[in-house]
Amino acid sequence: MVKFVSAPSLAYLVCATQRSASTLLCRALGTTGVAGRPEEYFEARHTTGRPPAPSDYGIHLDVEPAPAPAYSSLEGIGEYAEHIRRTLESGTTPNGVFGAKVMYSQLADIAVLAGADPPGVFEQILGRAPRYVRVTRSDRVAQAVSLWTALQSQAWADHQEGTRQPARYDFDAIDQLVSWFGEQERGWDDYFARNGIEPLELTYDEVAGDLSDAVCRVLVYLDLDPCPVDRVEPPMQRQGGGQSEEWAERYRLERSTG
Repeated sequence: MVKFVSAPSLAYLVCATQRSASTLLCRALGTTGVAGRPEEYFEARHTTGRPPAPSDYGIHLDVEPAPAPAYSSLEGIGEYAEHIRRTLESGTTPNGVFGAKVMYSQLADIAVLAGADPPGVFEQILGRAPRYVRVTRSDRVAQAVSLWTALQSQAWADHQEGTRQPARYDFDAIDQLVSWFGEQERGWDDYFARNGIEPLELTYDEVAGDLSDAVCRVLVYLDLDPCPVDRVEPPMQRQGGGQSEEWAERYRLERSTG
């Protein structure tokens, strides 16, 4: 079991599935200077030490995966405890608040790497029980299209160049991801119910529609002063567009007539 080194005074986890506006929320929370620096610190697969490949989503693509960000890569890490020490240092703001983002698909790898099952592993790593913020996206077709596009381009945010290869529409791939997202959300439902956790709930539309309000709601939930947050400017651009909407409509049509 990995043991924490210096426990933060307050810790929280943003629990989500991919392409749900969780990154937008976390980046905005990081700009407040009081809510930790929530990143996807625990995304590395225990088999590779790198983020998931397309095959981990049930998708077969001949693309070169993007390199792991420095904050999550396990390359050169001797023991997982080293990564935890680095994570606590990186994710904690001077006021002692730690934040991180966790996808349901990452829980199994965290359990293997840290040597215990959640939620106990988070309590052990953080030195206290974390609070939970859940972000969901009701439009799973749009979510699946977004992930399918990102898997092809390997550009996961607006500042990444990716492969520069044009994405192509694929009904079967999108259909697989729609089903995969359903499984992931049911996994979170079971996780919270089984452990008696009532998270703060936010939706994709709430985060994307009024980011300042979403950030303030998280700060209030964490018993932090929301006053410094007058207006939060989006720290990143929305990646979706006309092509994503066209593909979503095409998928729905083919699904209904197939």
